[in-house]
Amino acid sequence: MAREISIKQRLFIEALLGQAAGNATEAARLAGYKGNDGALAQRGSENLRKGKIKAAIKALIDRDPLVLTRFDRQRLWTRISLGSELERGEEPKMSDRLKASELLGKTQLDFVTQIESTTKISGSVETTLDYSHLSSEKQIQLFRLLQEAQDADTDNDGES
Repeated sequence: MAREISIKQRLFIEALLGQAAGNATEAARLAGYKGNDGALAQRGSENLRKGKIKAAIKALIDRDPLVLTRFDRQRLWTRISLGSELERGEEPKMSDRLKASELLGKTQLDFVTQIESTTKISGSVETTLDYSHLSSEKQIQLFRLLQEAQDADTDNDGES
């Protein structure tokens, strides 16, 4: 039988989304976990990887009317970049319009033409792959996977 989230885990989630402002170490401290910063960071990281905690965080965020969805952010950035009047009745400054336009471009991959990956096989063969035929979403997923693999490889280099 699957266990429910413990009281400490609930406190962790509330702190993470509240006072700790996304800092898992601080959320662990506020939730009552004990230990130094390293132990608290580890506990926070472990909590963030647990399926039930991730699901609870997602459910809270999805229900929170103050959290913008991806669509809401893009709609806001579009209004700002077009110079539309904001809720306060003022028009955005040009610097804000340019920043909003840049954010829209980044989220829609306007600045990425292709992602290339170079792989060495047995130290003798090198190949370059072109991923430009993939959708923007698939390119982002692939880029993140490649980055994670590179980070893991870098981490493992120091463990010999």
